[in-house]
Amino acid sequence: MTSAPPPTQAQAAAPAPLAVQDIAVRLGGELILDGVTLDVQRGEFLALIGPSGGGKSTLLRVLAGLLKPERGTVHIATPPALVFQDYRLLPWRTALRNVQLPADLGTGGGLAPGEALKMVGMEAYGPYFPAQLSGGMRARVALARALAQSGDVLLLDEPFAALDALVRERFNAELRHLHEKTGRTTVLVTHSIREAVWLADRVAVLRGGRIVELLDTRGEGRVSAYTDGLEAHLRAVLGTGDSTRLRLDSVRARSRAWVLPVAAVALALALWAWGRTP
Repeated sequence: MTSAPPPTQAQAAAPAPLAVQDIAVRLGGELILDGVTLDVQRGEFLALIGPSGGGKSTLLRVLAGLLKPERGTVHIATPPALVFQDYRLLPWRTALRNVQLPADLGTGGGLAPGEALKMVGMEAYGPYFPAQLSGGMRARVALARALAQSGDVLLLDEPFAALDALVRERFNAELRHLHEKTGRTTVLVTHSIREAVWLADRVAVLRGGRIVELLDTRGEGRVSAYTDGLEAHLRAVLGTGDSTRLRLDSVRARSRAWVLPVAAVALALALWAWGRTP
């Protein structure tokens, strides 16, 4: 597959549509993002990878304007369109009316609903309800709904994570083609190193709430996505991720969680025995 052309001088000189500077986010008393600085250039495809709990989805929500950091600055040129992992389609609306939702809410201005469905290959399924569609088809409808929103920024939070490997590979190819066709600035959260390297112009590695590496994968990345070079390098950077992110007080609280159920059973048995005493 041919790589996307590099940005023009005008694009490079224009301010980035998405940028964060030294942001910090704390959730439930835990520091999730700490000192993150990142900009996404117009028309760029950026992938965010890292272990579970590393702050990828949190950073995406900051970029979407859904989460305000406790420190740092955030620049969002236009309201982005966000595709969630669970798609969040309204079950009482057909596919076409789900795609029409941005227009109904006053946030349309992108592609017309019918055109958006056609772009993702779903024009024949407009009258169908979400429950009548497969997981892959629901993913397409969610993507079409994002394309129907105004603005030129697309944020994707692992939208294909629930799909099987073969369907996911096809979707990756279609997503790359869609990006080349629309030119929308795109940020993708993924756990797949291969997916990130093959799709993106740059890959940002988040670990422990910080960006530990920002790798340019334009051209070379897409050509060598199925070789050991960049993938091996990124696996070395990521290492073995800790997917638990449990705080010590939470572990201690869970270790004592058995006390109340056991006490309740003991009390019930004591009352039962007392009731049988003549």
